[in-house]
Amino acid sequence: VTRLLCSEASVNGMRARRGTLTGDDFDRLTIARERLQDAEIWIDDTRELGVADIGSRCRKIASGLNAPLGLVLVDHLQFVKYRGPATTGAAAIGAIMQGFKSLAAELGCPLMIASHLNRKADDPLSKKPTLAHLKDSGSIEQDSDQVLFLHGERDKPVRELIVAKARGAELGSAWLYFERPYTRFDSFIAPGFSQWELAA
Repeated sequence: VTRLLCSEASVNGMRARRGTLTGDDFDRLTIARERLQDAEIWIDDTRELGVADIGSRCRKIASGLNAPLGLVLVDHLQFVKYRGPATTGAAAIGAIMQGFKSLAAELGCPLMIASHLNRKADDPLSKKPTLAHLKDSGSIEQDSDQVLFLHGERDKPVRELIVAKARGAELGSAWLYFERPYTRFDSFIAPGFSQWELAA
């Protein structure tokens, strides 16, 4: 929550953690808190939830709103608890993905899931992540409507957003600018180029 608040307020998160906020920081945080209080955002950091648990929480929120949810974010896939019979890791991920696909259809909203990459992504010869780099990639690739990767060097702020799979849409890339002090990404457009032309 602190990270979200600092990001919304454009306040350096490190200063917040160290307790060295300025008067201007407090003013920005106050304004950001008022904005976020009116935002319909729910954060559930309960550990070891399964797909059914996540679905139950989503239905409860939607029922309270008396309206469909706009977006569900899961961070991340490998932390979701598998509650079925004993099986391999890949089969468990496949069952979880099938459950999420059904849940997204039931809720009628996009469901975005973060996932680990396998160790091949750390190979110096692997210059950019591909669908093959997804951990237990078969079911993830098959059941996802879209797959996006963030790619770039950790010490450089500009990152490439790679659209590796998109049903009914074009594949390609765009550039984002990582504002590390605020832990957020913004569009990055160089003079004379569009965001997508840069990545062509």
